Amino acid sequence: MSLEGQTTNFTCGPASLRIARSLLGGGLQYDNTEIQEDDVRRKSGLARREVMFGGTSEFAMKRAARAMGMTIRIRDYVKRDPERVLRDIRIATAKGHPCIVCVHGQDEGYFHWMCVASVVGQWAVVLDPAMTDWWLPERTFWTADRSHSLTPSLMRVSRLLQWIDPGDELAEKVLEQYGTSHQVLEVAVAPGQGHRYVRGTITEETVRAMRRDLTMASDFDQVIQDLKETFSFSCSRAPAGAVPAGRFLRRNAERLTKLVTERVVNSACDARSVREQIRRLVRVASGYAFYVRRGDEPKVLAALAFHLGWHSCSVAYGIEEGAA
Repeated sequence: MSLEGQTTNFTCGPASLRIARSLLGGGLQYDNTEIQEDDVRRKSGLARREVMFGGTSEFAMKRAARAMGMTIRIRDYVKRDPERVLRDIRIATAKGHPCIVCVHGQDEGYFHWMCVASVVGQWAVVLDPAMTDWWLPERTFWTADRSHSLTPSLMRVSRLLQWIDPGDELAEKVLEQYGTSHQVLEVAVAPGQGHRYVRGTITEETVRAMRRDLTMASDFDQVIQDLKETFSFSCSRAPAGAVPAGRFLRRNAERLTKLVTERVVNSACDARSVREQIRRLVRVASGYAFYVRRGDEPKVLAALAFHLGWHSCSVAYGIEEGAA
């Protein structure tokens, strides 16, 4: 899974890029390999020791992104203007491009990378691999996972601005040392790689749903993978006449539940478990460009029946989903 925290105290860069890839709908695998944090570090061209002592630069992140079918636009801001940076993040994330932001601490400039999925109204969906703000009250930082091991969170825009701004005491030093006051990496799907990724993102509503169903966060990449194997998808627009996957799932939920539960002992896996999995698929699918092409309905229903049947077996017999 990719929506988890960084594995060390110095790998926020690879962890943030891995999260960004996940938000772009990359799913579990790239070229039949499940992408781990250390894989991202290797794709950046840096040795573990280099990252430990020097962190991960924007140029290393760009190399890693290119190796995984993504692009990074490096946005450097010389003039101190956090409001302008926030506006640009709003615009980029509204296009479905997650932004990896290098933030400032009270005593140190550019000390940490974190990923921003969206900024709407007064809340930003922030996935901080270090969960640095875990101690703040929920009116400022609202986490899907109360144990702080998974990263989907809501951050007040005012707090995000604090992270972006070096502040009066650090501003001159940061500009002199780095030549910039702010830095944002806008991540997108590379040309010709649309078959690997899905247009969409997680929203404030999704994060709030994750607290009620944390499996949706812990299994996010698996859910994306299941949806990619079941529905058509695109990193651009769906074809004319196609039905959104979320709508298709809601319309056929009871039919699928009945079909699956008729073949499973109720005490082992009841209808509630199947409906819960369908709701999980709906919540994720509704935020991404999954759809059913006209004429593909029987094929999609058969694939869903197989997926839900496998899910019911995993519940009934403790078989890990996705296991061979």
